[in-house]
Amino acid sequence: MPLHEAALLGCAIPTGAGIVMNTLKVKTGDTIAVYGVGGIGLSAVLAADMMKCSKIIAVDIHEYKLRLAEELGATHKIKSTTSDVMLR
Repeated sequence: MPLHEAALLGCAIPTGAGIVMNTLKVKTGDTIAVYGVGGIGLSAVLAADMMKCSKIIAVDIHEYKLRLAEELGATHKIKSTTSDVMLR
C-alpha cells in the first residue's frame, strides 16, 4: 500500500472520525465546528456528516480545503484569514 494511503487509513481517519464519534459523541442534529480541514479535520467532517449533524462548520485558511470540506459534508465554511472565526 502506498504510504500516503496508509497514513490516511492508519492515522487521519481514525483520529478525526474517532474524535467526533467517540470523544464528542455527537448526535443527529448537533452542530460542530472543525478548525483546520486537513486530513484529520476532513475525516471529522465526514464523520459529522455520517452522524447527521445539522450544522458542520469548516474553518481553515485555504479556500481549496474549504471547498473540499463542503464537498465532503460541511454545511458552512469560514476562511479564517478574511472572516471572524469566533463563533457566537
